[in-house]
Amino acid sequence: LLLQHRGLSSGVLGGSTTLTVTDPTHTTAFFVGYAAPSNLPIASGVLLVDTSSARLFQVSFPLASGSLVMPNPSDVALCGETAFTQAVLLGGTGLALANAVDMTAGI
Repeated sequence: LLLQHRGLSSGVLGGSTTLTVTDPTHTTAFFVGYAAPSNLPIASGVLLVDTSSARLFQVSFPLASGSLVMPNPSDVALCGETAFTQAVLLGGTGLALANAVDMTAGI
């Protein structure tokens, strides 16, 4: 399970971030961003986002597409803020958790 984000404007306010999840055994990625990290072992892996902190966003996409282009907000008040993100994978051999990607907004 591999979660990546890339692109020339990754993290740039007003730009976009491309999210890519590679996993041949699941059909859907549910991608979440929270205000704090975690390191909590659970049955399906290690939960790397603190679900008791503020949820900043959530989005899902089919893994058949492989990637999702997500717009970054253009609010300068977010400059320097970090979203701790992780993908939850569904529709396969049970629930699975991808690695985490910490995304910091900047200019």
